[in-house]
This record gives sequence, structure tokens and C-alpha cells, in this order.
Amino acid sequence: MNVQKRLDALLKVHRSVLIECAKQLTEKQKWSPIDCPVVVVDARKSPSSAQVCSVGTLSQLVPASAAIDIPEIKEWLELSRRNGHEDAFSEMLSRRGEDVGCRFAEGYGLLQTERREGSECLWSANDLSHFVVKTREAFPNAIGCLALFTGEDGLNHGVITFESEIKQFL
Repeated sequence: MNVQKRLDALLKVHRSVLIECAKQLTEKQKWSPIDCPVVVVDARKSPSSAQVCSVGTLSQLVPASAAIDIPEIKEWLELSRRNGHEDAFSEMLSRRGEDVGCRFAEGYGLLQTERREGSECLWSANDLSHFVVKTREAFPNAIGCLALFTGEDGLNHGVITFESEIKQFL
């Protein structure tokens, strides 16, 4: 099933949560990261779940990674998807005459620290920042929404952010 169809089905299942979020949003006089409501739909397990939370607490619910923003880590993740983990790791570390291997090693160390600390980071700190900006731009007409999916391989997870007009829920 394509992503849009999966997303449409999830929004139908969790319509009551979207209605609750729309009601909370209409009660706000101004946008604030402390209490602006957003919806998080978690479809990584069955049955899926959805909840309303504030933009300010989103990072506790969906941790963000500082390491994923590092260009060499982004490149390694892309190479891993195409060529496999070991080949990508070898390629990133074997680049001689460049600082890429060194920056990759530092970034990978940060990524491993995040994982040891128990953070299952699905998106980057930069992605989180963009989502916060999107919720401010959408206020007061649309709900900021975030959906967590399991990749088609069953291993990789994905994050989709979008807005839903509140008028369709009130």
C-alpha cells in the first residue's frame, strides 16, 4: 500500500484524536511551542495509536538525533540503504586524503552514544525544528501532524509530517 493510502487509512481510524486536537487548537489565542497541540500517529505496531501532545513535548515522545544531521552520517545512511551496512561503513572510513572519514567516525560515535542511551531516534533535530516552524505557520487553521511508519523492509522506520485543516474536524 502506498504511503498516502496508509496515511489516509490511519487518519480515518484516529479521527476522534484529530477532532480533539482541532478543538484544543481553536481554544488557543496564539501559537506557543509550550501548549500548541499536535497529533502523533504511531503505526509502527498493530494496532496503531494516536495521541495529542504539545509541540514542546514532542521530542520526549519522538526523540530527535543530533548525529543524523551530520552530512557524513546522512551519506552513510543513504549508502547503507543502497549497499548494505558493512559496505557503507567501509566506504565512509576508507576515504583517504579527505576529512570525511574522520567526520564520519565522530558522527558515528555520537550516533552510537545516542543509541546506548536508549534513544530510538527516528528523525533529526533539524527535522524537528522544521516541524515546529510548520506548526507555527499553520496556526490557527491547521493541525500539525506526525506519522511514524515501519518501512517496507520491516526494519527501517519513517516519519511523515503534514497538516490537516481544522475545519474538516469541527
